[in-house]
Amino acid sequence: MEEDELESILNKLEPPDSRYGAKARTADAAWAKLQQSQSNKNQRKSLFSVFSNAPAARNFAVACSLILAVGGVLSYSVTQYSRSGGGATEEANLINNAQITQYPASVRTATIRMVINGIKVQELNFTPPENFDTLTNFKTAVFHPQGGGGTYRHAPATIMANKRPGQWHFNAEFEIEGIGSSRANHSDGNELLAFLPNIKEETCLKLNKDLGISGPIKATENYAPAYSKNIISNYTWPPRERVLGDRKTPGLRGQPFGCFQNNDGTYVYFHTLVER
Repeated sequence: MEEDELESILNKLEPPDSRYGAKARTADAAWAKLQQSQSNKNQRKSLFSVFSNAPAARNFAVACSLILAVGGVLSYSVTQYSRSGGGATEEANLINNAQITQYPASVRTATIRMVINGIKVQELNFTPPENFDTLTNFKTAVFHPQGGGGTYRHAPATIMANKRPGQWHFNAEFEIEGIGSSRANHSDGNELLAFLPNIKEETCLKLNKDLGISGPIKATENYAPAYSKNIISNYTWPPRERVLGDRKTPGLRGQPFGCFQNNDGTYVYFHTLVER
């Protein structure tokens, strides 16, 4: 996509809404910078990436086009941080945290593109490449080239508590209070979510701080049997909702992504792929 096409897309979008917290405030800064910058094409493209990941972009299809078109936010953020005098360890932490949030954002792009093209949310399938031979319909597979074309990968070992590559889980077991619709004792309002369990405590706390979520969020029950499920061929959508952001985890109300501590001590990152 060329510069003039990117500029055209920008003009179709409204500024982000600061009510969405730190992520949107980052997007606000990006928006202002984009309006001012006229000379540095690389900088403009990296800032487009910052804005494209903001949850407040109102034109959803156009926002997805931006995410597909550009992707320089990580290098931009690290470069800016280095210039401000950040240390090597802190810079490494910035890179690690960016990897956690950017990967599910790319999966979100794939899922939304599929939904726009007519695939129902309940038809989406997250079967990994090594099990493609179990699929009966490639077009509904998020990671298949004939489906969403998303990239399947593990989280880097450097951010995991056990120092081994982490496995992402994709399911519709939870509703997030304050996002999308809600129907009591039913899963119609459940979001499609990505979960990364067993990340480091310091990583979890830093992510929440960056996202404007204050304090540690501790679940009072064991969510592991639910967040560890995966939407693959034998997945059954739940008959009712489990809720994040209710009285058990009030700090997550209205948060499309964030981190909580399960009641077994495990730290879990979640990221909304499709709001419902």
